[in-house]
Amino acid sequence: MASYCSSSGSSCWRYDVFPSFRGEDVRGNFLSHLVKEFENKGIITFKDDLIERSHTISLEIIEAIRTSKFFVVLFSENYASSSWCLDELVEILKCKEEKRLELLPIFYKVNPADVRNQTGQFGGGYRETCQGKDSEKQTKWKAALIKAANVAGEASYNWKSEADFITKIARDISAKLNATPSKDFENVTGIESHMRKMFPLLCLEDNEVRMVGIWGPPGIGKTTIARVLHSRLSSEFRFTVLMENVRGNYQRTIDSGEYNLQVRLQTELLSKIFNQKDLRVNHLGTIEERLKRQKVLIVLDDVNKVEQLEALANEIHWFGPGSRIIITTEDKQILVGHGINHIYEVKLPCRKTAVEILCIYAFKQSAPPEGFMDVVVEVAEISGHLPLGLRVLGSHMRGKNKDRWKLELRRLTTSLHEKVEKMLKISYDELHVRDKALFLHIACMFNGENIDLVTQLLVNSDLDVSLGLQVLLDKSLIQITADREIVMHNLLQKLGREVVKQQSSDPGKRQFLFNTKETCNILGNNTGSGKILGISLDISEIQNDLSLSERVFEDMRNLMFLRFYDKTIDEKTSLKLHLPRGLNYLPTLSLLHWVAYPMKYIPSQFRPESLVELRMMHSQVEKLWEGTQTLAYLKTIDLSFSKNLKEVPDLSKAISLETLCLQGCESLVDLPSSVLYLQKLKWLRTTMCAKLKVVPPNINLASLEVVDMEGCSQLKTFPDISKNIETTFMGNTGIEEIPPSVGQWSRLESLDINSCRNLKMFSHLPKTLVYLYLTGSGIEMIPDCIKDLQWLYYLYLDGCKRLVSLPELPGSIKILSANNCKSLEKISSSFNSPKARVEFSKCLSLDGEARRAIMQQWIYKRACLPGREVPPEFNHRARGDFLTVNLGDVAASGFKACLLLLPSGSNKVCTVYCHLIGKEGRLIAKHRFGGVFKDFVAAHLFIFYSVLLEQVDVIRFEFSSIHYEITECGVQILTDAS
Repeated sequence: MASYCSSSGSSCWRYDVFPSFRGEDVRGNFLSHLVKEFENKGIITFKDDLIERSHTISLEIIEAIRTSKFFVVLFSENYASSSWCLDELVEILKCKEEKRLELLPIFYKVNPADVRNQTGQFGGGYRETCQGKDSEKQTKWKAALIKAANVAGEASYNWKSEADFITKIARDISAKLNATPSKDFENVTGIESHMRKMFPLLCLEDNEVRMVGIWGPPGIGKTTIARVLHSRLSSEFRFTVLMENVRGNYQRTIDSGEYNLQVRLQTELLSKIFNQKDLRVNHLGTIEERLKRQKVLIVLDDVNKVEQLEALANEIHWFGPGSRIIITTEDKQILVGHGINHIYEVKLPCRKTAVEILCIYAFKQSAPPEGFMDVVVEVAEISGHLPLGLRVLGSHMRGKNKDRWKLELRRLTTSLHEKVEKMLKISYDELHVRDKALFLHIACMFNGENIDLVTQLLVNSDLDVSLGLQVLLDKSLIQITADREIVMHNLLQKLGREVVKQQSSDPGKRQFLFNTKETCNILGNNTGSGKILGISLDISEIQNDLSLSERVFEDMRNLMFLRFYDKTIDEKTSLKLHLPRGLNYLPTLSLLHWVAYPMKYIPSQFRPESLVELRMMHSQVEKLWEGTQTLAYLKTIDLSFSKNLKEVPDLSKAISLETLCLQGCESLVDLPSSVLYLQKLKWLRTTMCAKLKVVPPNINLASLEVVDMEGCSQLKTFPDISKNIETTFMGNTGIEEIPPSVGQWSRLESLDINSCRNLKMFSHLPKTLVYLYLTGSGIEMIPDCIKDLQWLYYLYLDGCKRLVSLPELPGSIKILSANNCKSLEKISSSFNSPKARVEFSKCLSLDGEARRAIMQQWIYKRACLPGREVPPEFNHRARGDFLTVNLGDVAASGFKACLLLLPSGSNKVCTVYCHLIGKEGRLIAKHRFGGVFKDFVAAHLFIFYSVLLEQVDVIRFEFSSIHYEITECGVQILTDAS
């Protein structure tokens, strides 16, 4: 059993068990019977009959310990009377910890407490052995005895029959040895991670019957996990069976009905479990009759119909106590429908593990050869980390040089390896016709899209979208992220696209167009057909500009989804699709996504009644359409950076609109009054609409959450359009006041009015405010009512050059940033925010009282302000950037430090470092404070606080800053009382 050397070369097993014992106590009786029982079970035991004992253990013993899988320590009354035994025990425990091996202590006619505490007759022998030995050896012996005695073991006084006691020990050790991972699975990278997650679900210590499911997409490794579990657990069950490919064994023939198929499955299971080839099953109660009193392990691999479970494991009472039934499937609903609550979802391996798996099959080693890492990573990404893909592609690449790898990559990027396709297509072929259609829609158009958007886009189809998505999810063909995005594995996406390619040799007669070259040929030659449902084209992949006919879409009457997008999009997106003679016709689309649309208008015949999403960023459009259109389904309009857009159409019938994005529409002057009908609008963005002047007043949009009008420099009036807004960005606008009504906005959490130079003051703010941004504004005073904002955490006043004073602030403040407020002189003495981080760099007008208030009150975070010397309250002071503090008996809980920094002419941000050094140069703690300030022109003080996590007598404080000089430092030691 033990003649095995691991492939890693880290250990060669010569023995299954190494016994440590005191010969005079057990050799001729208990030990001899135990070794005989080991031999009967095929367990190879180390025997020391021919080794002469001395005062120190021999190299032969050390070698035997290091080449044994399992340790048995027989503690008897005289065990500790032998220094040999004690040295042996030390070596065993050392090897156990290094190699993570198992040890079984057997307490033979001795109490475990006497071993642990070295008491009784056992302790007497131990003390005699210790005489004359150095303290280091005695310490090792004692620690070894305590550690070994604390391991769960077996005690002879619990057994009336020594024969039964020996049988139990041999049986347990045999089971543990048999559970050692088989050589068949030694190269299965990542398997141990799965085992750690599976064993709690199996709960083997429980005597109940338990069914456990293993669920995941095809090719992810469910069968491998099942095989490993069967291999490792078989020794703990009287009867076991691994039934692979249950799906394949359940294929219906012309003459076989449902009942006969189930009988055939029962026959196969019982034949395997009892090793009887001629076993006959006459009815479906046979499994219950034969197994209800037996502890069995049954592994059913690749189950795809609930009838298979009904035949093989319909009820838990079919099996004896302690039985475990493990089922692997791609369909979660089969498990849930069968009442199985313990389900392990197999996830894709991480990148590191995926690379290792690929390398095992490509190079027969866990890492790529030098120079191959880049192509290996690329192949792993193409496989989507799916173990099946990694295995197939790794084997396919074996023996090929790097140039060949690069050539193969070109093909793998666009097509599936035939073995992978064959495996994945099994799941697709079993889908209902409507679910197949939905699968293809996702593979070709909607991978990565929001589930609500996809549902809405297909609302008028006959695909049963909600049910179909659940079916695909249950069968592991898609996943839904926490952000509600539909994600299809890229190999499954390729499978779907291969299915579409097989619909016709003529791409123009397929349901979906997604290949750049084929799509450009069809559009350029005007050869589309009524078969086409969707087009997805990344215009950044178009090599040369493409001119389209004005009739390009006329033959595509069933086109529903048109997406011309640019994955490299920026504000300078180039125009690659041209319509030199205009565009006469667009079908009735649900999705219109056309980046850099080249025309001023959408065709007048276009009917947007089915439109769900309209995205035309960077377009040349001036106006979408004339008049009032029916827009009942429309959820999103995004016309970002359409610089020629002069007018937003009448949206009075866009009753479902949730997002209106007009960012960068430089020619837009006003928003239409029809926006008052947009009661479902959540997000309104007109950022950088430089000419926007008019926003309809006196409307209250019920659902509006975010308004972003930053950079609308011509806008003079604060838009009072909803009491329900949560976030508003009004920075760099021309607004002159904040209306009192804003104080009634009961949901507003963030108000950004940065760089509003015309804003002098405001008087009302809602009590719900958390963030208030006034940086660079013309504000001259902050109203006293700000102290009542008990949820205000962040207040930014940087560059408010007209601000003269600060009133009392709420105790909730976490960050107060008031850098470069050149006129700021006074700060309220009623500070109630000692734990805030405060910054007053370049506030050179602060009076003495304000500076003292900052340093004395705000102590628990950090503060920055102008100053010429370290204040006297920092009673440990020194010139330069270090000082030493003798603490003596002071019970210090923390400290405040103050540094005097001089300007250096550098424009870089100041970063401060602090190291606490103890005796003999030992580092106690280190701190880093980034983003303190930059380009200041006068001396500044930087003050910060930190806790002390350990009590020491002496601390050397060392401070440094890369770009600025520290000329003086001070420390104030804090105690709990202070």
